[in-house]
Amino acid sequence: MLSLDERLNKAEEMIKKPSFRENKGLGNEVGYYVFDYPASQELYVRERIEYMKNRNKKSGDDFKIVVFDLYNIIIDILKEKGYLEKCYEFEKKKGFDRITKAISSMLRITSSNNLITQHIRENTPEDYIVNYQDLQGIGMTDTLALPTLIALTSIALGKPVISSAAVLGEISIAGSMIKVDELANSLQVCLDSGAKKVLLPITSAADLGTVPSELIGHFNLVFYSSAEDAVFKALGVE
Repeated sequence: MLSLDERLNKAEEMIKKPSFRENKGLGNEVGYYVFDYPASQELYVRERIEYMKNRNKKSGDDFKIVVFDLYNIIIDILKEKGYLEKCYEFEKKKGFDRITKAISSMLRITSSNNLITQHIRENTPEDYIVNYQDLQGIGMTDTLALPTLIALTSIALGKPVISSAAVLGEISIAGSMIKVDELANSLQVCLDSGAKKVLLPITSAADLGTVPSELIGHFNLVFYSSAEDAVFKALGVE
């Protein structure tokens, strides 16, 4: 039988595996993992968890360990609602089973949006990963500032980018619009990718004369005048 230290070491190794964090190998089920240990070792386990969290914070790991203590969460919720002292009195009069049922009902524990879930969601750090792919196999572009801004805004707001859309153009460090180089070639790539709507910086409007009319006819062209304007239009917010 493995010792508690050996089991904690294995748990830490598992957390570092991408397959664990991405919930792979579970047949699309949500993974729940239970690590049991003797109650007499509670303080030691707390110290070990704190050590793991601090080591993760100082490391170059591509993930962040966040610790939620369910007991403390429930106590904090009861304090916020002014119920904690009342619960003590209720338990004295009605017993443990009744107070457990009452607290479960107050927390909406069987609801998908219960108060514990809300607390965890509201206190989970928002770290985003943006994945760039060269789908056409023609080489990765180096003009990604504006698409990245749109992607991050979409994630933060939980609002998807409009369907079948392509965003051309770039923004400088100062926030000014940079027109599209080789506009005709860029639009041809958009067409090959299946885009129906193309967002263009207003600075590229003068170059439309260099683009074959039959190519332009494939798109609904939308011009933007600033980075903010591009974000609004990419998310379908007029």
